[in-house]
Amino acid sequence: MTKFRTFMSYGFRKTFRKTAGMEKIWLKNVILGSQNNPTGKPLRTPSLRERRFKGKRSHFVVDNETRRIMFVAYGHKREQDETISHILNNLEEFIGDLRRQ
Repeated sequence: MTKFRTFMSYGFRKTFRKTAGMEKIWLKNVILGSQNNPTGKPLRTPSLRERRFKGKRSHFVVDNETRRIMFVAYGHKREQDETISHILNNLEEFIGDLRRQ
């Protein structure tokens, strides 16, 4: 079975660079693990998923058709509602970006 290709949005990449220690290691493992099996809690639609680390959430969009994943956000649980709304409002754009990669 073909692996999923992973990508990072500009905002996720900026946040990823600022993380350190166990958070950075966890994020790397989530990204690498997603290439084989993109697990995570589906949020309102099968293409939007989240993984949790302590009080933070990593949100990513999965396109099963092209076998690509885009990590779009990482932040505190208290920002979760805003983040999910933003991603859902722009979901077609994120999937379009993935298909153009």
